[in-house]
Amino acid sequence: MRLQSHFRFCAEIVQSEQTQIMNRMKEVDTRSNSVQQRLIDKQKR
Repeated sequence: MRLQSHFRFCAEIVQSEQTQIMNRMKEVDTRSNSVQQRLIDKQKR
């Protein structure tokens, strides 16, 4: 039983870390898109 609750605890930690990673990836994606857009805008001038 103790092992099972330990696994559940680990799974919750992994899940919250995955959520943080996903959020960071979205953040990086948003930033790179805006940088790309700025480069495109500069090339148009």
